[in-house]
Amino acid sequence: MFELQIEGENTGRDGALSSLKQVRAMSRGFHSQFVDNSRTFSGMTSSVLAMRWDNLFDDLEGQLESEIGLAERTADDDEERQRQAHLTLQERLRNLTVAFPRTAAGMTAEPSATCEMAVESLQITLTSGRALEVSLIRHGRDWCAVDVISPPALDGHAILPIASIAALHLHAGQLSASMGLSDTRAVSSPKTMDGMVHPAPALPDGRQAIAPRIADTIGLGFVLRDLARRRRTLEIHSLQGVFVGTLDRVGVDHCDLAEHARGEARRATQVRGYRVVTLASITLIRIL
Repeated sequence: MFELQIEGENTGRDGALSSLKQVRAMSRGFHSQFVDNSRTFSGMTSSVLAMRWDNLFDDLEGQLESEIGLAERTADDDEERQRQAHLTLQERLRNLTVAFPRTAAGMTAEPSATCEMAVESLQITLTSGRALEVSLIRHGRDWCAVDVISPPALDGHAILPIASIAALHLHAGQLSASMGLSDTRAVSSPKTMDGMVHPAPALPDGRQAIAPRIADTIGLGFVLRDLARRRRTLEIHSLQGVFVGTLDRVGVDHCDLAEHARGEARRATQVRGYRVVTLASITLIRIL
């Protein structure tokens, strides 16, 4: 009989497949020697035996390769499910912002029918129940800057606290992009209710996760303090109502708003009163 010798230390699934191939090669040599030394088998009989021997190893190799492929796919699927389980809404908004970049002029960096539609048709429902159509500009740790498209009464630049977002309404391409998926791992059923196909854009360098930037760590309080320093007139939408004025100061969880008429500068004679608004109650901040 023949003796199996495995060179090196082949371990695991690759080692098993390599060992199987060595056994097959050695068995062929053994079978040839056996046939040459035997005078009881005809040439046809030896061919049949060789064919059956090859079929046996073909089946074994096929089964092993299939099991290896299945194990690798299962590991990849488990890793992807684990990654998606740790996604936050802030990360999904960040992925959308990167997948559909905008220039200072408010258009996509590389205009296309898909990107323009995606930028112009991001539907958001706030915790107050108000529905908005916005395009994302940039994002921070707990906020995002948007251009409000609809309703027309709210159009213009605005700051949207992520905590105020109750739901995102996305088409298939946006859904894949928000999860950080490339076009090779896009979700199924890319055709939406409007009958159009929206392919998922590949993220830069084919990465599935976008590396955070310094801007991603900036909180809402930092942004509001900058607006207070610039003395910008704001329209603050909260769960208690809509207030117009200029921020005097911003605390950890609240801000002081000096209320005055829209279009008026913040002067002592123009201030009608002061309102302390909790940051948790703010749903939208329009920059007038």
